[in-house]
Amino acid sequence: MEFEIYVTHRYESHFCPLIPKLDLPKWPFKENSTFWHITDTHVDQNYSRSGNALNMCHKNPNIRRNNVDNGLYGNFLCDSPQYLINATILSMKYIQPTPDFIIWTGDNLPHSLDFIPDWDVTFEAIRNTTFMLRSSFPDITILPSIGNHDTFPPNILPTDTSANNIYKGYLEKGGWKDLIIENQWPTFVQGGYYSHLLKSGFRIISLNTILWYSPNNLTEKMPDPGNQFRWLEGLLKNSSRLSEKVYIIGHVPPGYYNRVNPGQKSDSTFHPQHLESYLKLLLKYSPVIVGQFYGHLHMDMFQVFQYDTEGAVPRGKHKKTRPAFTNDSQDLQKLLAKREHLLQSHNLNDNTDARIELNKINAEIKRKLLYAIQQLDFKKSPGPDGIHGQFIVNLGSCATKRFLHIFNLSWKLGRLPRQWKTAIVVPIRKPNKDASCMEAIDQLQSLA
Repeated sequence: MEFEIYVTHRYESHFCPLIPKLDLPKWPFKENSTFWHITDTHVDQNYSRSGNALNMCHKNPNIRRNNVDNGLYGNFLCDSPQYLINATILSMKYIQPTPDFIIWTGDNLPHSLDFIPDWDVTFEAIRNTTFMLRSSFPDITILPSIGNHDTFPPNILPTDTSANNIYKGYLEKGGWKDLIIENQWPTFVQGGYYSHLLKSGFRIISLNTILWYSPNNLTEKMPDPGNQFRWLEGLLKNSSRLSEKVYIIGHVPPGYYNRVNPGQKSDSTFHPQHLESYLKLLLKYSPVIVGQFYGHLHMDMFQVFQYDTEGAVPRGKHKKTRPAFTNDSQDLQKLLAKREHLLQSHNLNDNTDARIELNKINAEIKRKLLYAIQQLDFKKSPGPDGIHGQFIVNLGSCATKRFLHIFNLSWKLGRLPRQWKTAIVVPIRKPNKDASCMEAIDQLQSLA
């Protein structure tokens, strides 16, 4: 099950950067202080005890009876049922009802392939967990961060003017205005990050790591998406001046993925230039940064970075990875060919590995479609069908599935629908030229 929760029993822990003989300020809490860290709950409202574990424990409407029981608390192959989250938060309350604070590092929505949420569904899911945590710990500071599955589509957050309304949605519709203090709202609306002075001498900084996340190719070429680096350095510089201790929290950790086969190169979690910029800041202000806490990887682990005179750079070279969202036709052709091979060469009912691989391919193809839809230019006029790009963006999951079927069929057959090859050609006369100098503007259908 894609779920993690754990408690750290003492602040004086092993999370300090590897800098010897630090003259740290006096710790502001009592000796045996505690806090909760909750992350990657991935609540799936479509979880079914009788569902197919190879399909995220979702029920097949064509199967009337299923003797398999995935359990009240879920199945390891699936995302979390709501009951597990309810029971977990109640257990947190029972085990340690008065922690000093709670950090909540994102990913509240499922990995599910069977439904495509919109922003309202996303904010509602976040609001549900916000309400449960707030109700169970009404007097405790709760500090959230945005995860890559807390966005629509997943893994992507823009930095244009639309981003401000998205961050306002977390505050207003997700209920985070009850968690983040009001004087930090302007910073959060600017880029989804903020800080909280928990007690004199101790500050927690919540980062929006999705702005640096490698699949987010909207920010890949930006040196400082959302001005987060500039803000972070200013904050750390001030904390150093005031002799504050700092915890940094976020969803995606810096560094590299560790689930690889022996001898296989790992991919960077951040865009390479963002990773290097972030690590340099961590090194520069390591005397005040005494802890970093992230989610995303679904495991308990430590990560160590090499220290050298030129800056904090992980051992080995950065490997530049292809963003998950791309319009590369060759990449898509490879995925479709691999999908067709699996369908033709395996009995998916008897081959668990092939079924899991097919689900991964289908999810990747669906993500590419969602990204392509998000990139539609709303300034362009519609084609012969009269369907504007804004209509397509606001369609629901059923229509999106039909689009996906049409696109897959088109790739498989190697043919385009006839209507997609029809355009309205509008001749436009160039300024200060005679009528023989025309520039042709063609208006294709938005789907084409």
